[in-house]
Amino acid sequence: MNKPLLAYAAMAFLTFTGASNGIAEPAFPLLEGTYFGQKVPGLNPEVFAPGIVSVENRYEYGVSFTPDFKAMYFTPTIDGASQIFMSKVVNDHWTKPEKISLTNGIVNDEFGALVSAGGGTMMFSTYSEQYPLKVWQLSKDKDNHGEASLLDSPLNDNQVSITSIARYGDIYYQNHDDGKLYIAPRIGGKYPHQYQVAIPHGSQGYISPQQDFLLVEAHKNNDKSKDKDLFVYFKQEDGSWSQPMGLGSAVNSDFRESSPSLTPDGKYLFFNRYDEQSGNPNIYWVSAEVITSAREAWLSKLVAQPSNQAPEIASFEEDYLGFGFEDTLPDLTHPWISTTPPARNDGINVGSLNAIGKQQDKVTGFVKELANNKFGRYDSLLISYKNKLVFESYFNKGRINLPHFQASATKSLNSMAIARAIELGYLSMRDIDQPVITYLSNIDKSKLVDGAEQVTLHKAMNMRSGIKLNDEIRPVILDNQMKVKGFNLMQQILEHSNPIASGRAAFSYQDADPIVTMHLADSLVPGSIWNFYRDEIFSKLGITRYGWRTDSNGVPLAGSSAAITSRDMLKIGSVLLNDGKWQGEQLFSAEFLAKATTAINKTESDWIPEEYNYGYFWYQVDMPVGEQSVSVNMAWGAGGNRIIVVKELDLVIVLTGADIEDKVMPQLANALFPAFTN
Repeated sequence: MNKPLLAYAAMAFLTFTGASNGIAEPAFPLLEGTYFGQKVPGLNPEVFAPGIVSVENRYEYGVSFTPDFKAMYFTPTIDGASQIFMSKVVNDHWTKPEKISLTNGIVNDEFGALVSAGGGTMMFSTYSEQYPLKVWQLSKDKDNHGEASLLDSPLNDNQVSITSIARYGDIYYQNHDDGKLYIAPRIGGKYPHQYQVAIPHGSQGYISPQQDFLLVEAHKNNDKSKDKDLFVYFKQEDGSWSQPMGLGSAVNSDFRESSPSLTPDGKYLFFNRYDEQSGNPNIYWVSAEVITSAREAWLSKLVAQPSNQAPEIASFEEDYLGFGFEDTLPDLTHPWISTTPPARNDGINVGSLNAIGKQQDKVTGFVKELANNKFGRYDSLLISYKNKLVFESYFNKGRINLPHFQASATKSLNSMAIARAIELGYLSMRDIDQPVITYLSNIDKSKLVDGAEQVTLHKAMNMRSGIKLNDEIRPVILDNQMKVKGFNLMQQILEHSNPIASGRAAFSYQDADPIVTMHLADSLVPGSIWNFYRDEIFSKLGITRYGWRTDSNGVPLAGSSAAITSRDMLKIGSVLLNDGKWQGEQLFSAEFLAKATTAINKTESDWIPEEYNYGYFWYQVDMPVGEQSVSVNMAWGAGGNRIIVVKELDLVIVLTGADIEDKVMPQLANALFPAFTN
């Protein structure tokens, strides 16, 4: 490496240390600004912080910034031991990198410090006789590191080292026992499962901020006789990985390249290049545009998907479904929009948008804007008119066979379970107004809070149960339902709630009320409520591809954990449109659904539009169509997941997405409802 560059004028001044040898030592330069105060590179890699981070005749790797770019870590090897060094911003200037011990001296070799996207968790790897290649974790705030501990996960049963932390906490790591790259999804704050990343070759993989590409080091053309280069895999529309693409001659030189990583903003690629005469590497960085170029080369090789074939995913893990999983899917390279949806032998009758004549231009125009993210990040929109699917579209993360996370739209499925139970005679409409404790035989009524007998199914389903758990006990109860086998959730809720007053309780959008509904249904139907959903609802509607997280006793989580496909969401809407009938068979109580979809009360929450009303886990709102208005029912979950039913227009609309603002409904109604008025 060249002599250290004097990048700042302050380097010209010298200070003297207190060392007995009296040798002058250069003052540490005044480094200010993002990226350790370094001048950013372009498309040609540059040595990072020469003489400070990249030091001649020293092995170092793994530059890692915190998400706010207020601290930086890297790992040099000094006196034969890997040591994590840290620099942080103090008074707008970067401090001199100093060694830190995250295990407080328990382990001598520590390396590869990484900070999660949220900044609150740090993970790193260690090597010692007692801890041979293990992953550790600790909490981190702005200025301090917490106490480190071994990651409580089966992945540590092998010799492993962490390579990256994905946006929602999923871990990518290298298993040194077999030399393969693995992912451990974060599920409920834990890492209970591990899966080998399905790529033909490559290790030390680093996942992108959007989880749409994976960087690895690998032998050229998998030829182990040659030095390693850096390759990138792109996530394809079916969720699988592409063939590897090299990062070009600017990055992949005649020397070995390894240890790829990205800055938290995804703008710059760091890697090691073993170009020192000593055989040690320098740390280089380069604009992430080199990855963009590789992506463009990859896309140019793709064959356009046939227009009659909707995009699909290859597979999914049931416990992994959620917004985090969907975020790992790459955006579709182009929207898939069909005005004559294909039949799929799933019980849905199909037709054509031509049925509404010239009005179809209003529909396609709106959806093209939706696909271009004009109204936020949405993934699919389907329309059924007069009981025929006449329009189907997928864009961004949307896939026709993806069980899309429903968020709070899950609550509306609770309502459907009660409707099915009434139709089968396990419950009556009169029972809805009876105290729920009447039907719960496995609780100790002597320990219940005053007023527990005031809670009815009617109140619970329109979020007026009167139950209120304080901020301290609520997380304890909800956490224990996931951990403790035999945990009596209803006992705990009705025992630890604040006293429940008689009369009309205030509207409170909370998990307790759908939990009451779910567990009451579980006590009334034969077998388990999970089997009831499977056999009496999903199976009857031909819903075969779904996911639903359960608690430690196998009861589905009531508030927000179901996942079904967009087409299957359409089936739920069709049942509502047809007063509980599916394909002519009365499956759900028409009387109950009529009650469930009326305006029983106002929602009374700041984040819910003032004009919205609430029934039994279904919203109701009157919306204008020209000079008239129509009554609209909705299942509504975070991100913009909606099942929209407009009986007066013979219309069912399904919308899925992961939009933070989630304010598309007025634009959707204004654009689509008038097209179906004739």
